[in-house]
Amino acid sequence: MSTKGIGLAVLITVFLSSVSFGQKKKGRSGNSDPEEIIIKESCTFKVTAEKIKVEIAPFRLEKITPAKIHYKSYTQVKEIAIPIYHTTQYKFVINAEGMPTGVEMKITDKPHKASGSKVLSQSTSKTFTYETPSDFEGSRIYLSVKIPGDKEFNNYIRNRGCILIGAGFEDVDF
Repeated sequence: MSTKGIGLAVLITVFLSSVSFGQKKKGRSGNSDPEEIIIKESCTFKVTAEKIKVEIAPFRLEKITPAKIHYKSYTQVKEIAIPIYHTTQYKFVINAEGMPTGVEMKITDKPHKASGSKVLSQSTSKTFTYETPSDFEGSRIYLSVKIPGDKEFNNYIRNRGCILIGAGFEDVDF
C-alpha cells in the first residue's frame, strides 16, 4: 500500500473515531468522581415469616405476601390489594418489622382513593392483625402504607425495607 493510501486510511480512522453516531457518552463531564450510593436493606423475611406463621394460628395459613419498599426523598403511599378466596372468616397479620422507620398502615374495603371506602382497621405499630367480620362480602381488602420521606436520601444512602402480609382462613368443617 502506498503512503497516500496509508494516509487516507489514518484520516478515515480518525474521522470515524470522532463521530458518535447518536450514542450516549459514558461518564460525567468534569474531573469529579460520582458519589457511591450505599444501600441499607432492613428486610428480615425468614424471621418475620416464622412469626406470622405462629401468630396466624388457629387459622389455616394461605400465603405470606412480601411488599418491598424503596424509600424516596418524599412521603409516599403504597397500596396493596389482598384477595379473599374463600367465603369464610379471614385473619390477616401485617408485620412491618423489616422497615427502617415507622409507617402508618390502614386497611380499607375499597382502594383508599375510591369514594365511599371504609376504614376497617389502622395502626402505627410494627405488627397488627385484622379479622374480617362474619358478614364481610368483599373479594379483597386493601392495605395502604404511608411511608415517610427518607432524610438520608440526598446523602447517597438508599434505605429499603419490607412489609409481610400473612393471610389465613378459618378451617371449614363439612
